[in-house]
Amino acid sequence: MSTLNVASIQSLTTTSLPIIKNSSGVEKGQFVKAYVNFNGQGTVDNDSIRSSFNVTSITDNGVGTYTVDWATAFPNANYVVQVSITSFQFNSGTHGVPYFSNIASGNVKIESFDDRGSGNKVDKDTYCVAVFSD
Repeated sequence: MSTLNVASIQSLTTTSLPIIKNSSGVEKGQFVKAYVNFNGQGTVDNDSIRSSFNVTSITDNGVGTYTVDWATAFPNANYVVQVSITSFQFNSGTHGVPYFSNIASGNVKIESFDDRGSGNKVDKDTYCVAVFSD
């Protein structure tokens, strides 16, 4: 077994990321295309982004509704979005159910609802969004 120690890995093209393959040349994985961890409590602006890659901003569209804007747009809206949320109000607040909607090449809309069946949107302490795409 060998260990590769490098400061950076560069793709052969400007339109794709390197792909991880096994010794037979079979694709085993790809790198994440974008991610963000942000605070959904209170007023959301760029200062509430805790960590991100390929994200320019988060827009607060009202209680429990946010738009994540990509720094580099995707070629189409056929990408995979994974959303998770947390809340530190375990005993007194509502838990939330996250989902995404309105996928576009330049952004995605994230929403979170009360999981008690009320249909009300809720803000959460932490939203985590990861995107994978060709």
